[in-house]
Amino acid sequence: MNLVASDFDYTESTKTLTLSYSGRNKISSASLTAKQKYQYTITFKFTDYISEDTKNLDVKVNLIKAQMITKTDIENMMKVVKNKDGIYGGNKDGEIVFFDGGTTTFDFKSATFSGSTPNFSATGTTITTSTVTHIASRKTFSLASAIANTTQFKEYFGSSVFDIDYDSTPPTISADKKTCTFTLKFKKLQSGYALSSEVSRLATTGLTIGLTLKDDGNKTARWK
Repeated sequence: MNLVASDFDYTESTKTLTLSYSGRNKISSASLTAKQKYQYTITFKFTDYISEDTKNLDVKVNLIKAQMITKTDIENMMKVVKNKDGIYGGNKDGEIVFFDGGTTTFDFKSATFSGSTPNFSATGTTITTSTVTHIASRKTFSLASAIANTTQFKEYFGSSVFDIDYDSTPPTISADKKTCTFTLKFKKLQSGYALSSEVSRLATTGLTIGLTLKDDGNKTARWK
């Protein structure tokens, strides 16, 4: 792909180099391999208007055609989450397990992404002798860690749970204390990837996950 000087715009005040309209058209119509770097050398010409001396500066620029991350990719990521909650945790892909005196398992093996809040929902199965209260603020790290440990997260987003902002937006609990919605914001993308419009919220308002508890006769489960 041949790019010329007119395919780039340079903003002197911010020292920012971007593709011009013609450059963007060339990129969009070219047959490029996703995630592969295409390197170009841009030569800047600087002139001292007093002495009229001229100097050239070569700058190497890498152009990358991004691979789009779709809602199917995010669904596949959620289908393999599993966590540890103290000595307890999900031993199966797609299971989130929380323990607070009783154990609740949330199944994401058939997870589907919704464009509204919450993006993912699951109703838990609780094993308890009487009542169990799950403390939401203590579960955000475990939930984020389960996602961060998936192969998909490491490929698309980052290397650890600290590449997820899991604590700036507190979990919200419904009035009946049966549903808690967690918000996880993804801080970065790996080189060569971009979020499709359907999942772009992961990097802005965040991924929302609603976890609902249910009673079993006189055995109750609630969020706090």
